[in-house]
Amino acid sequence: MLSSTFRIGERMGKWNKRLVFAKQILKRLNSTRVKLFIVVLGIYLYFISGFHSANEWSRHSLIQAIVEEQTFVIDGYVKDWRDVSYYNGHYYSDKPPGLSFVGVPIYFTAKFLIEWWRIRYLLISLIAIVSALSVILVYEISGFLGGNKTSKLLTALTYAFGTITWVYSKTFFAHGFSAFLILLSIYCARLFIQENKKTFIFLSGVAMGYSFLVEYPNLLLLVPFLFYFIFYNTKKEIIYFSVPVALFLMILGIYHYVCFESPFITPYISHTSEGNMQGISTFSNPVHIGLYGLLFSPYRGLFYLSPILLLSPFGFFSLYKKYKPETVLFLSSFIIINLFYSVFIHWHGGACYGPRYLLNVIPVFTLPLFQVIEKYKDQRRFFVLFFILMGYSIFANAMGVLADYHVDQGIENPLLHNLMYLLNGGGIDSRLFFISPLTILFPIVLILICIVPTVVRRLHAKRN
Repeated sequence: MLSSTFRIGERMGKWNKRLVFAKQILKRLNSTRVKLFIVVLGIYLYFISGFHSANEWSRHSLIQAIVEEQTFVIDGYVKDWRDVSYYNGHYYSDKPPGLSFVGVPIYFTAKFLIEWWRIRYLLISLIAIVSALSVILVYEISGFLGGNKTSKLLTALTYAFGTITWVYSKTFFAHGFSAFLILLSIYCARLFIQENKKTFIFLSGVAMGYSFLVEYPNLLLLVPFLFYFIFYNTKKEIIYFSVPVALFLMILGIYHYVCFESPFITPYISHTSEGNMQGISTFSNPVHIGLYGLLFSPYRGLFYLSPILLLSPFGFFSLYKKYKPETVLFLSSFIIINLFYSVFIHWHGGACYGPRYLLNVIPVFTLPLFQVIEKYKDQRRFFVLFFILMGYSIFANAMGVLADYHVDQGIENPLLHNLMYLLNGGGIDSRLFFISPLTILFPIVLILICIVPTVVRRLHAKRN
């Protein structure tokens, strides 16, 4: 009798533990960051439509070559001959290999389950996922720097839908993944500063090091990151950051050596369309032309498509008073990448929408917005201005999402071009929409499910 009673009590104890665990899971799923991630990812995934550019096919060709033949030579897998390199009688991808390396396990697993042409949707989904995670990192980093729930959320939503992050979440370009790695490195670095655990500075180095394999110019960000750690008197711990960075640089050098017989020769040495793009002459564009084009022009201007970011400089002033190292890190990273691409002869990024080369540092320029929101939160005029700029920014970037983001290079105003295309009856660039126009309701339903209950609860709480 006692033994049976003990067993019943033991079972009830186990069930109580399971119920507590289930409640904890449900509580976490009900958190703002989880809802934010679900909404952003759902909307990002809705607009996936497949490959539109040679850029994507070049990376895809390298993935196929690695999986099918265990080689970096893409001779038998080239789908578009524009974005490839030709060296010693063989063709290679003209892109850094990092994004393709990440796509290898996805392709290898999926090829046994689905048709090869459907795999590209999985590869694009990877970018949508990391882009949505980047939004969460913006939310979290804003919190580390003193942001409240409202300012963090508005800043994260600005980054998610008010910048070209939304446009390139539906592509297999490297920029979204690069932005995620840089944000992850900042996030881990800040965790290290707060908790002084060497694991975090090591992970920061892993994220930063791998970003070099994804986009070469990220190497330039190594300088502000090192100064950031030095400022916090962590000279001894820098070794934990430097080791993974050095390891990934070595891997990148080995890749270059295998393909081009030297660790210092990149695929740009023998581009099939542009020739040798590794020389100094490649960086001969007048800096003022590049800066205007990248920041203000209707052709590629960051502030033309995202005028909400014009408020960010005011946030930098406020942030500098409280968090000088972070302010210097964010601002110097943005300036360095801007100057680098301003003198690049192909600063415009070719056939694309917006300043895609700046995408990796757009999040660090967006982050100080939470300071502006908190400073002027009690001023109605500010919020009118904020939502006007926010509305235009969402609209302008939606034009790159709804219509084809692969806009011909000769079009002087891609925003106006895409708007006219849609007004003239052009179809929405979404695979789901092509299946059924009723799927346009999907993002709306998703927002209602995740956001409306929270709003109702807050209103009810205020009344009581």
